[in-house]
Amino acid sequence: QNPHITDEPDWQYTTEPGTTVDEYFTVTPAVPRLPDLDSSDPLYPEPVATSTPASFFTTTTTTTTTEVYDIPITFVGDYETVDDHISRHHTQAAGVVTTPDLPPVTPVPIPVPDICSASFDAIGLLRGEIFIFKGAYLWRLTAKYRIKQGYPVHIWQVFRGFPKTVTHIDAVYERLEDNAIVLFSGRLYWVFDALNFLHPEARPLTDYGLPEELRRIDAALVWPKNNKTYLFAGDRFWRYNDTAGSMDEGYPSTMDRWFGIPNNIDAATAVASGKTYFFKGNYYWLYNNERVRPELSISHVHLFFVRTLITGPPHQSFHYSRSTDFEVHRNWLAITHSLPLSRWYYEKTSEWTLDYPPFFAYFEWLLSHVAKSFDPRMLDVKNLNYASEQTIVFQRFSVIVTDVLYALGVRRCLRALSADNTNPSRSLLIGGVLLLGNAGLLMVDHIHFQYNGFLFGILLLSIGALMENRPLQSALLFAVLLNLKHIFMYIAPVYVVYLLRFYCLRDFTIGRALVKLIKLATIVLGVCLLSFGPFYEHIPQVLSRLFPFKRGLTHAYWAPNFWALYNTADKALAVALGKATKASSTGGLVQTYDHTVLPSISPGITFALTGLAMVPVLLKLWSLKTTTTNVSLGRCVVRAIVLCGCTSFLFGWHVHEKAILMVLIPLTLLAIANHNDARWTVFLAIVAHYSLFPLLFKPELTLVKIGLHVLYTAVSVLLLKLIHRATFFRTLEFLYLAGFPVLCAYENVVHDAIGLRERLPFLPLLLTSVYSAVGVLYFWVSYQVSFLTTNGGEMVTEKKKTK
Repeated sequence: QNPHITDEPDWQYTTEPGTTVDEYFTVTPAVPRLPDLDSSDPLYPEPVATSTPASFFTTTTTTTTTEVYDIPITFVGDYETVDDHISRHHTQAAGVVTTPDLPPVTPVPIPVPDICSASFDAIGLLRGEIFIFKGAYLWRLTAKYRIKQGYPVHIWQVFRGFPKTVTHIDAVYERLEDNAIVLFSGRLYWVFDALNFLHPEARPLTDYGLPEELRRIDAALVWPKNNKTYLFAGDRFWRYNDTAGSMDEGYPSTMDRWFGIPNNIDAATAVASGKTYFFKGNYYWLYNNERVRPELSISHVHLFFVRTLITGPPHQSFHYSRSTDFEVHRNWLAITHSLPLSRWYYEKTSEWTLDYPPFFAYFEWLLSHVAKSFDPRMLDVKNLNYASEQTIVFQRFSVIVTDVLYALGVRRCLRALSADNTNPSRSLLIGGVLLLGNAGLLMVDHIHFQYNGFLFGILLLSIGALMENRPLQSALLFAVLLNLKHIFMYIAPVYVVYLLRFYCLRDFTIGRALVKLIKLATIVLGVCLLSFGPFYEHIPQVLSRLFPFKRGLTHAYWAPNFWALYNTADKALAVALGKATKASSTGGLVQTYDHTVLPSISPGITFALTGLAMVPVLLKLWSLKTTTTNVSLGRCVVRAIVLCGCTSFLFGWHVHEKAILMVLIPLTLLAIANHNDARWTVFLAIVAHYSLFPLLFKPELTLVKIGLHVLYTAVSVLLLKLIHRATFFRTLEFLYLAGFPVLCAYENVVHDAIGLRERLPFLPLLLTSVYSAVGVLYFWVSYQVSFLTTNGGEMVTEKKKTK
């Protein structure tokens, strides 16, 4: 089940008692460090000159080349040589290390390689220090990640007794159970205990259970996620249990299981921060062990990776820049394809368990039958984090194809809304551009990766049927939508009011109303029966997956809603009153959370508040005349959908930032017909699209998301100006929106420049959430007032001077 292990209870990397772990590499181990060179020894030679710039090191290099001698080495803090130490504390000298199958070679001086060019041979975190191996030499880093004074040196100067005829190390790692250090070169390996080699001879790779034909390994590491040893070679890797002394079953496996990591790596090492570094050529990949995916972040670059900063990040980093939702949906494909239906909602090999309604599970099942033509290995439940090129192509392709449904929904709604328009062709074109090119949908579906497009397509098809006075078809489509993604329950009250008031009770007689109600109930219950019927024995389990209330009030990144403001106010009050907060002020809130000063919020409170806030809108919708035209009534229903969706976004439990699209997409429909709707569309689009920026957190996506936002905003304003000649924003609104470029500059430039990245890493997200929440709340209040004080938002005129 590599690399995400689920069958072992203790995944947390632990150290010996008394061990302290620095944020990234440095560890103060309970076991002795490796022997060190004593810079005070009179026999200590001049540092070896290299082509590396002096500014790269803390030591001063000379312009003359001095041969590295076989000099005494000492322990850190001791003033005796290794030979003296052995003679005083050991009764028997260590055996001579022999190396079979190596031809006799007379040692000759080997030029010192440049550490800042080409690749490394091996890198290891050994006894709490980073060692870099290249050629016959090694470099040792200080606690501040500088090259230690006196290095580089020959490998045998630190590893006593290591054969001088071995010209390079392929891989190195430290065993957990005895802290022994294993060095690999070619088909052989050596085991070192900081004083001597544990075996008097080199051992073959076959001791590890590796195949005899394997000529070398590329890298080795102990992965902190499960404390197992991983050996890499070419496009394969093996998982070895050092404690049991045996290879785990099911190996070798392909490198595809290390999501985003290339084949034929040069080196790898795991560090105490919960990250793993992989190296190949001039590039490196920073792998997040907890998220089980690679990530590239300049803040994690250390000094010995300076060449990466000089040459720039690898193009592979963008190629592999994908969200965890890729693995979520790949896992759902595997679950629905390879397991019986009765196990779909119980399977938990991956942390990304199936938690969408049954219709979406059926949708994944249908996709899986196409997916197997691309790469059947993606459909293996145990093939966690599998991300072959064919898999990614299929997933991207499936989103694009299913977006056809979104395009059909856009077309149907715009045609219905343009029925009473003097220039329907222009309205269709402008509305199509704004909806099909929606920046938020592009960011969430086509960069971050989800299937929101086809879900909104079904919603728009349902709204279109409503505007065409086809209530039963509208109800059918919305019932299907609810069984695809249950978040749309938040706008279900609007459909209930519309169907009761304008379908069942229109031209009211008891008999006809009862017949219509039976028809409506038959459609809704029939859809639910098709969806949940096959799971009738597992309904409690399905519901527990659909409604996991223990996830907490807010998402790890606070969606820009009322609770973001509430959490911030609680923290501010706690600081003002001198009370210790119950969660890190820079870490975000996840899982359940108790507020420090303000009352803590339960799911029941959020549901009650959401329901109460919807009541005025629903009453207003009910009060509209039944003689209202279908198009006008349809626009009023869409406004009610916008307001109820926004209400749930503001006051709901554990709201995701992506849910703002449930407000923005329907609102954009109305922009072509009404100036008031158009101005609020532009306003909310600016706020909503910026609030989605944290989803695209990779540095290489910064310009992409900013450019997409600016382009969409400019196009929206220009196109809507062609329809609505009046200006859009009041002075206060204009000043608020002008704050977003300032906020963007602070988050991407100023925050790091003033040194707050380490102290307050969550501050940029907090500012984005809070500032955007102010705009969303302002929109909700203003738009609701407009809806309630007019005929459902129809024929709104601007009375105030706008800017």
